[in-house]
Amino acid sequence: MALKNLGQNIEYVNSHWDELLENHSGKHVLVHEGVFIDAFDDYKTSASEGIRRYGLDGDFLVRQISDKKPLNFVIGARF
Repeated sequence: MALKNLGQNIEYVNSHWDELLENHSGKHVLVHEGVFIDAFDDYKTSASEGIRRYGLDGDFLVRQISDKKPLNFVIGARF
């Protein structure tokens, strides 16, 4: 997955966190080029929609919205 707009996508989530938490708690949001696209019930559906719209090398972020932020996560790692 491309990482060109990763910072822009993360910045969108961070700067809109309270709104996303209020409206999409428990959902997985899809963000592309710093723009909220949609919210989905699970990661698989959100990621599949991102791939459908932007391709396997698409520049998008899937993030679960929860009042419990993850301790760590890996983005774009290739092993």
